[in-house]
Amino acid sequence: MEFNFIEFKKNLESDFDIATKCVNRIHDLRWESSYGGLKEPFLSFNNNEDAHLLEQLEFRIKSIELKIIFAFDFLKLDYLKHEFKSDLGKEKISDLIDYYSYADIFYSPKISLLTQYFEAIISILNVTEEEKAEKQLIVLERILKGTPKILLDNKIEPQNETQVQKHLYNYLIHIFPDTVREIPIPKIAKTYKPDFGIRSLKVAIEYKFVDSENEAKKFCGEIFEDILAYEGSNDWNLFYAVIYMTNAYMTQDQLEMEFQISKIPSSWKPLIVYGNGGRIKKNEIN
Repeated sequence: MEFNFIEFKKNLESDFDIATKCVNRIHDLRWESSYGGLKEPFLSFNNNEDAHLLEQLEFRIKSIELKIIFAFDFLKLDYLKHEFKSDLGKEKISDLIDYYSYADIFYSPKISLLTQYFEAIISILNVTEEEKAEKQLIVLERILKGTPKILLDNKIEPQNETQVQKHLYNYLIHIFPDTVREIPIPKIAKTYKPDFGIRSLKVAIEYKFVDSENEAKKFCGEIFEDILAYEGSNDWNLFYAVIYMTNAYMTQDQLEMEFQISKIPSSWKPLIVYGNGGRIKKNEIN
């Protein structure tokens, strides 16, 4: 599920605007009924307009509360959600509307509190597109590094690259809906296809399946071929080479040093993950 920050902010601002107008109208009605002077903290709420305003105010405040709680859940801000619910239950804050005698005005304690938490959420979410992309890349890397766990949770012991690619694609598509499979990158003599890519991030991903030392050595040559093939593509700015190893045939540091020695472009990022599985040997088939 994606969080549409612009729509979230717009909807909440609309709720706040309507709720504030309700409070202001209630205040005006009190002044009108008292001929310009509020002699008592509360005059009776007993006509149709009062009832409608209070009903509308309650509805909007409840809408704001639910949206703020949803945002805390989505952002995994459990501590803030707990504080928010605790503050809502405090004396006076729980009132829809109250009278401020020093200024002779009606106001809503809840709106004041909700505004504070809304502004806190906005400060968290109001990031640039570049910052948003950086956060999404962090999420993507966590998923790629978690490949063995994803397969294990699905009780999959892969025997080849295809199985790894299939299950990771099925997982990524729910986090990044614009994930696509095998996008062609045409060259003069041949068309190359990354295993999958995420269009919004301009990221292409190659998976390799390694279950022997010989394959670990062979893999480096294949990756270098891919690097030359994808060079100059306008669709992808960043490439991940993910090596799923069934044993520790190579370390992350060794692979990164191999990339460094070979002067691989910084747009390529290698990741080694270790997990269960292995190719079926010919004698096992028979």
